[in-house]
Amino acid sequence: MNCKLTIHFLFTTLLLGVLLFGCKAGQDAVDSESKSNGGLSEKDKIRFEQTFVDANKEKILGNRNAALDLLDKSIAIDPSQAAPYYEKAQLLIESGQTTKAYEAIKKAVEIDDENFWYSFLKAKIAIELQEIETAQKIYQKLSKMKPNDLELRYELAGMYLYNGKYKEGIAELNSIEEEMGVTEEISLQKQKIYLKMGDVSKAAAEVRKLILENPGNMTYFNILADTYMVNGMEKEALEVYKEMESINPEDPKLSFALANFYRQKGEDEKAKAYVIKAFESEKMDIDSKIKVLLDYFVAAESNENTKNEALELCEILVKVHPNEAKSHAMYADYLYRDKQLDKASIQYKRTLELDSSRYAIWNQLIIVESERGDNKSLQQVSERALNLFPNQAVAYFFAGISSSQLKEYDKAINYLLTGKDYAVENKALKAQIYASLGDVYFEKKEKEKAYDSYEKSLKIEPSNVYVLNNYSYYLSLDKKQLEKAAEMAALANKIAPNQSSFEDTYGWVLFQQGKYEEAKEWIEKAYANGGSSSGVIVEHLGDVAAQLGNKEEAIEYWEKAKKIGDTSDQIDRKIKEGVYYE
Repeated sequence: MNCKLTIHFLFTTLLLGVLLFGCKAGQDAVDSESKSNGGLSEKDKIRFEQTFVDANKEKILGNRNAALDLLDKSIAIDPSQAAPYYEKAQLLIESGQTTKAYEAIKKAVEIDDENFWYSFLKAKIAIELQEIETAQKIYQKLSKMKPNDLELRYELAGMYLYNGKYKEGIAELNSIEEEMGVTEEISLQKQKIYLKMGDVSKAAAEVRKLILENPGNMTYFNILADTYMVNGMEKEALEVYKEMESINPEDPKLSFALANFYRQKGEDEKAKAYVIKAFESEKMDIDSKIKVLLDYFVAAESNENTKNEALELCEILVKVHPNEAKSHAMYADYLYRDKQLDKASIQYKRTLELDSSRYAIWNQLIIVESERGDNKSLQQVSERALNLFPNQAVAYFFAGISSSQLKEYDKAINYLLTGKDYAVENKALKAQIYASLGDVYFEKKEKEKAYDSYEKSLKIEPSNVYVLNNYSYYLSLDKKQLEKAAEMAALANKIAPNQSSFEDTYGWVLFQQGKYEEAKEWIEKAYANGGSSSGVIVEHLGDVAAQLGNKEEAIEYWEKAKKIGDTSDQIDRKIKEGVYYE
C-alpha cells in the first residue's frame, strides 16, 4: 500500500515537473499558475491544480481530446490563470485548429503579457494566419526581452522586409552584423533588401563584403555579376567577369557565364567561343554540358546556326567524354533529328556498348535502323534488345517486320505472335502486329490465316488505311469477296485521298469485277499521282486498255512497264500477243 502511494506521488510530481519546466517554455511558461489565485477557496485551488495536472497527464499519454476537456474545466474553475490557455493553444495547433489556438493564446497573453513563451507562441500562430504586422510587433517586444537572441532578431528583420519596412530591416541586420561579423546569410539578405529599395550600388557593396571575406569563392563573384546584369549594368558585370577571369581563367563555369553574357548582348561569335571553351574543359561535369545541349534542342529545330553549333558541341562532348554513354546518346539524338541516320546509328550503338541498361536507347536505335531500311541490322538490334527486355512489344514487332523483309517468315510469325501478347495496353501496336501477320501469312500462301489476321486488325482499328488497302488488294488477287474488297478500297481512298497505291488497288478491284471503265479512271489517277514510275501501275493501265479493246495502247503501256521493272511473269507474253493474261 505504501509502495503504491509512493509511486502515485512520484508520478504526480513528474507531471508537475513537466508542467512547470517542459515544452521549451521552461519555468516562464507556467509561472502564472503559481501567482495568487485571488479569492479562490483552498478547495477550489486544490481542485484547479489537480484538474490541471490531470490535463497534462492526458497530454503526455497522447489523449488530446481528454486533455482539452480537462483544460477547459481548469479554465472554468479559475479563468484568471494563463497556463491552461497556453497548453490549450498548443494542443489545438497540433490538431490543426489554428484559429481556435490563436484565440486561446491571445487570452493567455492578455492575462500575462510578460511571459516570453506565451508571446512567442502568439507570434508563431499570427505568422501562420498571415497576420504579419501583428507578429512583427510581438517580435519587437520579444527582441527587447531577449536582446542576445540573434535568431529572434533575424526573424524580426525578415518581417520588416515582408511588411515593406526596408530601413528597419536593414537597421536590425546591421545591428546583428556588428555582433556576429560578416556572414553570407545576413549580407545576402541585405542585398535583397537594397535591390527592393532600388539601390543597386549598396546591394553590390554587400556582395563585395562577402568577396573580401572569401576572395577565392567564385560563387560570390557570380552573384555580384548577376546583380549588375539583371539591373542592366552590363559594363559593371563585364568588369566582374574579367576580374574572375584574371583569378581563374580556366574556370568552365565562368566560360558559361561569359557565353550567356555575350549572347544576351547579341555577340553570338564571342558567346560561341566561350561555350566551346567550357565544353573542351574536363573540369566541367558532363551533366552541365548536357543541360546546355538540352536548352539548345528546341531552338536548334528552327535555327540552322544553332543546330550547327549544337552538333559541333556534341562532337566536342564525345571527344572530351568518350566513355560516357550519355554523351553519345545526346549526339545521336541531334544526328537523328538532323536525318543523319547512319551517324546516329553509330552513336546509339556506342551508347549501348557503354550502357545497355536503358531500353529507351534500344528503342531509338530500332527506329533508326527501321528508317535506314537496314533490315539485317534491325533484326539484330531488335533481338539483342529482346534478350535484355523480353517483355517489349515494340521490339517483337520490329524483329518480326525485319525477319519478314529478310524472307524468314516462320521467325517473323513467331516474333509477331509473341509481341501480340505483350501489346495488351497498346491497341494501335496490336492492330499493326495483326496487319503484319496478315502480310506474312499471305507471303506464305496461308491466305485464310492472312485474312483472319486482317479482320482482327480492322476490329481494333477499322480505319487503318494500310490494312484496308492490303486486305482489299489481296482479295482482288484471289478474286474473293470482291464487293467487300471494293468497299474497303473505297474507304481507304476516302480516308487518304491522292495516294497512288490506294487508287491503283481500288482500280484493280474494279478491274476484277469487270468494271473496266471505272477501273481505268482510278488507275489513271494513280498514274497521275506518282504511279508513272511504278511498273505494277503502268502494267495495270495496259491490262485495262487491253480489256477495253485498245491493243496498241495496251502494248505501249506494257513495254513501258517492262522498262521500269517489277512486273508480272506474263509481261513478255502480253507484249508479244497484245492480249491480257492473268
